[in-house]
Amino acid sequence: MPVKFFNDAAAIRTVKFAQGTETVMAGLLEDLSRINVVNIPDTVVRIGSRSIKGASITELALPEKLTVIEDSAFENCTKLTSVTWHDHTLEKIGNAAFKGCTAVKGLTLAQENAAESSTEAAQIIELPDSVTVIGEEAFSGLKLPQKLIWSRCLSDLGANAFSGCTGISVVRFADSEETMHLLEIPASLEQCGASPLADADITSAVWEEGSDTILSNIVQGLGITSVEIPKTVLTIQDNAFKNCTKLVTIDIPKSVTSIGAAAFQNCSALEDAVIPKFVRKIGGSENIFDGAVRLTIRGVVGSYINTYADTYAIPFERLISTCTGQL
Repeated sequence: MPVKFFNDAAAIRTVKFAQGTETVMAGLLEDLSRINVVNIPDTVVRIGSRSIKGASITELALPEKLTVIEDSAFENCTKLTSVTWHDHTLEKIGNAAFKGCTAVKGLTLAQENAAESSTEAAQIIELPDSVTVIGEEAFSGLKLPQKLIWSRCLSDLGANAFSGCTGISVVRFADSEETMHLLEIPASLEQCGASPLADADITSAVWEEGSDTILSNIVQGLGITSVEIPKTVLTIQDNAFKNCTKLVTIDIPKSVTSIGAAAFQNCSALEDAVIPKFVRKIGGSENIFDGAVRLTIRGVVGSYINTYADTYAIPFERLISTCTGQL
């Protein structure tokens, strides 16, 4: 059971932490719903789990030296509308850190670091470039933001991290040009939980040059119609494109050597898949294209994928490179 630090807090409206404070203690202000102002000094490096959960704050300025926001730190701060933070220091945003902050319009960088002007930033989640970990359900239920700008350093993305963020239609890097309905996926990403972007309005996905793996879950179930896979990718993991029911074509680069189980399961609109002769391993004991009833696979005659197509009675067409005569 969480420790309660205040037995009678009905009169408390404003909390100001002393200069020199480095950690906001876990559970300190949890469910003190009448608190509407919290001042956090620049000396704070860690905000503990549930520390300000359920408060009635409307604006939040996070300190420049902050490195960690722990689980549920600001969960259910339903009156919170804006958050400002700084680049270069924040590394981890914990599970459910801002879950249920349904009034939030924007989480933006301090103006000297911002990728967008203050007017444009009104409905945006702009993560610091130092963030490497985003926990499960970290921003779940934030319906108002329309854009997500995240880090090229992101390595761990939790399940349902942005689920319920129905307004998001752009996910990009800070230095990228904006393209509506596009998802840019960082090469640094190593772990991805289930459905991190569930409910986002995304129709195309591009993996950053240098990516070596198409991870499970990152696009699973999204309404993508097209993807762009770099020539550095070696592996497509299990369930990678599962339930992408609007995906029509897929062109797998020559660098890919293995495809995981159920990678294209229930891709019901998939009509054309170009698969190179270098793919020599396909996972699972069932057809990875199960549910793709209109599919034709194109590849090299006599290749592993040719045999695979014959095994599952998938139409197969010979594909010859115009340069070498080989795929």
